[in-house]
Amino acid sequence: MSSYPEIWLRDSITEATSAQVYPVQAPESAVTPYIVYSRSGTERDLAMPTISRAPVAAFNLIVVTDSYMGGKELAEQIRLKCNNFRGEYAGCSITSCAILSQQDGPPEEKDGETTPNYVQEISFAVRYEE
Repeated sequence: MSSYPEIWLRDSITEATSAQVYPVQAPESAVTPYIVYSRSGTERDLAMPTISRAPVAAFNLIVVTDSYMGGKELAEQIRLKCNNFRGEYAGCSITSCAILSQQDGPPEEKDGETTPNYVQEISFAVRYEE
């Protein structure tokens, strides 16, 4: 059984930021700062047999913090840790990781508060061997 790049991504984010990291959706009880990651797609080139075993997975991350600059700093820590990574992790061979985009996301309103949670959005493309 092959491993998944999600394991590497989750552990790399945790190591870089020490924040709580959740797949797909954070629970309502999540306390900032926290990060949510999800796979938005997987591209496989079926026309070339040697490449078809090395798909590219697209991942979206949202970094949620209670301060704007705190979110920028966590996003930068993630970028420095993950961008251009190559190697073996938990049985998954990652041949490349490239940041696709990094931007401010829409603020999240907090019940009964005037200051929102701030959001940073980051997208990565991860090529790995199946």
